[in-house]
Amino acid sequence: MPETKPTYTILVNNNTNKDLLVFYQLNYPDTTLQQNRPEVTKLLANTIGLLSSEKKWDEIISQNKDSIISFFFLASGTFEKHPWDSVRSKYIILKRMEFPLDSLQNLKWTVRYGN
Repeated sequence: MPETKPTYTILVNNNTNKDLLVFYQLNYPDTTLQQNRPEVTKLLANTIGLLSSEKKWDEIISQNKDSIISFFFLASGTFEKHPWDSVRSKYIILKRMEFPLDSLQNLKWTVRYGN
């Protein structure tokens, strides 16, 4: 039987009536969007999505010298309408949110978008 690796998650609560895309970066305080198109997670309207990792999130976030993670939210159809280069150069995002590691821990690894 294959060994099952533990999975660590950040819950992303979409409290809006629109589908969204979310991704994270660890280059704070630089908020420039990364050069290559990131892997995104789709969040359906009024649902909770998961950002999963086999590595503990506190270890991942600690890779940033300030221990801050940035989340970027986009409209769900963004990549159908715009290539990544345009999204990046025109900063076509709905919202950016930063969380220091201790704040995210205090929020029980839950990020809320919307109301």
